Amino acid sequence: MDNLLTLAAGPMALKHIREHGLRPDDVGTIFGASGAAKWLAIAGLDKAIFGDWMAGRTNPTPIDLYGTSVGAFKLAAAARHAPSQALATLAQAYIAQSYETAVTPEAIAAETRKTLMRFLGDGTPAGVTQGVLEILTNPRYHLHIGAVRAHGLLNSNMRGSKQLALTRAFVRAMTGRSALRGMGERTVFSDPRSRHKFHAQDTYPVNQRALTAQNFFDALRASGTIPIYMQPVRFADDRHHGYLDGGLLDYHPVPGNFWPKSDHILLYPHFYEHFKIRWFDKFAPWRKAGPRLLENVVMVTPSAGFIRSLPDAKLPSRQDFTKYRRREHLRFDKWQQIVKQTDALGETFIELCKSGDIAAHIRPL
Repeated sequence: MDNLLTLAAGPMALKHIREHGLRPDDVGTIFGASGAAKWLAIAGLDKAIFGDWMAGRTNPTPIDLYGTSVGAFKLAAAARHAPSQALATLAQAYIAQSYETAVTPEAIAAETRKTLMRFLGDGTPAGVTQGVLEILTNPRYHLHIGAVRAHGLLNSNMRGSKQLALTRAFVRAMTGRSALRGMGERTVFSDPRSRHKFHAQDTYPVNQRALTAQNFFDALRASGTIPIYMQPVRFADDRHHGYLDGGLLDYHPVPGNFWPKSDHILLYPHFYEHFKIRWFDKFAPWRKAGPRLLENVVMVTPSAGFIRSLPDAKLPSRQDFTKYRRREHLRFDKWQQIVKQTDALGETFIELCKSGDIAAHIRPL
């Protein structure tokens, strides 16, 4: 394996892999985490999983996909008829975002829109419509997109009120996980073909809505709408509430908080070796999701050694947009190199599964 990957599993999934290995037919769900540019560090892994490994699946039962923010973006791309091509297009569109003039809310909104339009279609409304129909009729996958329905001060149209809401949430987060209590409601836009019904197990209610051709683009946009930096998304049938980044409540989504229990494997290509439940949890190093919330999860992530081999010896991040704002060609080159290197992650994962060596390399979460 050359120490490229770290593999870990929850108790049920670990037992299964040690006894049977891991095959595409074992998987019932795939999750995708928020993390902005960090996703580029597993772009090749995702491309191999959806473009090559899943092609060997014989189980006709559709796989459920759930993601927030860029995790939702990549899973939408993966649910297209040509997943390798769509994921590669998403990576190139994400890299191509340009903020040479200024990183303003208007620029972020415009660049995000261009990114979505490129991987959902050919950059035109007609192309996007075709891409969305592909996803909503794909017999292999049922897509679910996570967002947050805002309440109280977080739902205000005034920037200062939103800043106050987030400040209060940050203070609350240092003493517990109730940071957004009363300010945010988990929303899941679900493919109507799916039979899943979501019930909160972490006290945050679930607002489940049908994912349709009419609301698809805005649901995806809402999932990646960063508070303060971007204007909230509003829907015609719910104009009094703004919808924001799903990562606020489900930064690295964990199934134990709201996902129906299953005997099937939940595959989780990730860029960290841990799971931070809420966005605010990333400021609390000690706060990570425990194995009881990850019973059937198989996590696949780049090893620390692989990350050290990347340009700048770290994961790419949203801060790179600002860091390289006057030297965007350097960011373009670095991120292109990172995406190229990640092809080795995909090759390694597939080889481990085919050879059966995955059982010897996996550890408990």
